[in-house]
Amino acid sequence: MEFSGRENDYVVGIDFGYHNTYIAYLDLRSSKPRVLDMSGGYGGASVPSLVHYHESGNEWLAGHHAMLYENVEDAFRFDNLQRLLKEERQVTIGTATLHAKQIVGLFFKYI
Repeated sequence: MEFSGRENDYVVGIDFGYHNTYIAYLDLRSSKPRVLDMSGGYGGASVPSLVHYHESGNEWLAGHHAMLYENVEDAFRFDNLQRLLKEERQVTIGTATLHAKQIVGLFFKYI
């Protein structure tokens, strides 16, 4: 999807849901709202609200890519990111301790 016009011609909204996240925008010149298809060809406009860390590969994944690795053993999966934030949890992975905000930040960096 390509944007035309100046960046202040748009209003962007993010629906950060428990299970899925959507991004939509409103083109102020035409007053047409649109939902961005963030599926990467997986068939829907949303992205699963989850993050996955694969320890042996030292790799962070999010959304649909994270779902592909849900049964990998040496992995940490963080779904229901809103609850993680509300509980203000800290998670230890190897020698690193991550705060919930950091994990959710990885998700938003992805999208």
